[in-house]
Amino acid sequence: MNIIFKYTFLSLCIVNLLENLNAVEFVMERVEIESINDKYLKNVTATVRKYSRRGNAYFNLCGENLHPWTNNVTISIKFQEFLHNEYRPSFIELNYKWCDFLESPFLNLRKAFGLVCPFVPKYYAVNNISIFTGNIPNFPMKRGRVYIIVGLTEKRETFGSGYLYATFK
Repeated sequence: MNIIFKYTFLSLCIVNLLENLNAVEFVMERVEIESINDKYLKNVTATVRKYSRRGNAYFNLCGENLHPWTNNVTISIKFQEFLHNEYRPSFIELNYKWCDFLESPFLNLRKAFGLVCPFVPKYYAVNNISIFTGNIPNFPMKRGRVYIIVGLTEKRETFGSGYLYATFK
């Protein structure tokens, strides 16, 4: 019985290792802020930085929140594929409530940066955000952008929106 358990455990570890070797790598290139609603946010800046030539790219976001955020705020993430010299909508779309977004397995903002729900009004500087893609075995596109929209759920009012350009290896 013990030998069967060891071989089963070993085979599961090998399968997990092979899946992670084939996992997609999300390489951020640049960010572009499309719009900011001054009623809800101010002094918002977003950048993508590499601290060394061969290092990973990190996303930095700074700004002042003017109203408290709870699950009344929705974050919509829409992937667009770069095909034939233009960005076309893909079938991948993620929608989160704010408190659920903080627990997202791709960002893990609550654990990594101590962001909590409700999000109180103050100035925030969240630096060196990386995107964890170890759970994704493959991805249907090679190059694209991510359209991110943050807004109030009830009134359908947008706080801000922007694009995160990336390649998927």
